[in-house]
Amino acid sequence: MAAESPGPPRTRLSSWKEIAAHFGRDVSTLRRWHKHRGVPVYRVPGGSGRSVFAYTDELDAWLEGAGDGVDEQADSTTPSSAGANA
Repeated sequence: MAAESPGPPRTRLSSWKEIAAHFGRDVSTLRRWHKHRGVPVYRVPGGSGRSVFAYTDELDAWLEGAGDGVDEQADSTTPSSAGANA
């Protein structure tokens, strides 16, 4: 018996530029989101450290879970101003 396929093949994006285009954002925004907000981007094993990839289904799920936290105003918020509303 052959193993059943769980669904359509996953779409893999193979660069910061492709990942940023998926979100409609700049590469610098995506790198910041990866560092500070945990966008699911992976490093290529044995790569130079610059090679990355991501799967569109994981990116879409991350975006849905991020909700209102991902917008233009949130990108401009600095850590020093985050506690000013207390």
